[in-house]
Amino acid sequence: GAKTVLATCSPKSAAKAKEYGADVIVDYTKGAEHEYKEITEFVKKNGKFDLIFDSCRDPVFMGRLKDV
Repeated sequence: GAKTVLATCSPKSAAKAKEYGADVIVDYTKGAEHEYKEITEFVKKNGKFDLIFDSCRDPVFMGRLKDV
């Protein structure tokens, strides 16, 4: 299983994401820069992700994560 699951979702969906197994929630409604900052800080503290699954994010954003 996964060591830590990080999910991006709205505050409205946070409880459901936690129910499905998310350990860390990043509020995407605060904008892409907020998401990038939160995810970058997570990676600095916990190391790189083993897997990223993204069903709807802009490809430019995902490209930025390669550099983290």
